[in-house]
Amino acid sequence: MTFSKLTSLSLSLVLASACLGYTANADEKQNTAQAKEKMATSIPDLRNEKDVKTKKRRFFNALRPMVEKENQRIANQRQFLLAAQHKSNLSTNETSKLDKLLKSYRLQRNKNGSVPWSALLKRVDTVPLELVLSQAANESAWGTSRFARKANNLFGQWCFTKGCGLVPARRNAGSTHEVAAFKSPQLSIRSYLRNLNTGRVYKDLRNIRAKARAEGRTASAYELAAGLSKYSERGQAYVKEIRAMIKYNGKYMRGEG
Repeated sequence: MTFSKLTSLSLSLVLASACLGYTANADEKQNTAQAKEKMATSIPDLRNEKDVKTKKRRFFNALRPMVEKENQRIANQRQFLLAAQHKSNLSTNETSKLDKLLKSYRLQRNKNGSVPWSALLKRVDTVPLELVLSQAANESAWGTSRFARKANNLFGQWCFTKGCGLVPARRNAGSTHEVAAFKSPQLSIRSYLRNLNTGRVYKDLRNIRAKARAEGRTASAYELAAGLSKYSERGQAYVKEIRAMIKYNGKYMRGEG
């Protein structure tokens, strides 16, 4: 099973983002402070690549460091929270950082001013490399889709401000959404991870991950794929497809193939 043929974008984050009222512009504003980060600005053009193994290697090799960097960013946030949770008093800077993370992960302090630590730590956590890369390959047709090539959008995320992205060719009459444009593929990955970590339709994924943490282990990509039944209108068929991609492409994703 190669999955080398082009696939159409599933509803994926499109559906979730619509349910959440997500807009790419909000993420762009939030990421202004990171604008000076050194990021890869493109992915390889694989439209004419005929060798399946070469296509896989080039696609995954290009995205792997971006995913690892974004997961490290989240891991650093989680480390800060785990330390802050056990402090009786936080500095002004620490309190400010904590409140920014609450806002970023779409949570608020409790009515008594306390921090909802359990809910926050469920959201501020990494996503396995193989899961991210499988979905990126699936949703972007190995980086060859119009949205991946022209908007750095690897996951089909929508935005709702005119001019914020690309207008879908088959947009329903009366619809105003666009497919969000990102300044780099890495920002697309960052936004995607934030959606998985905050979207209500991905609550099952976060629960699976938290349960594994409580058991002293890290949930695998294959295991977490069970939490993606609402990522696509195809439901369990989509979960099965992502799991197959993880199984058959794992060595390429890890740079071992």
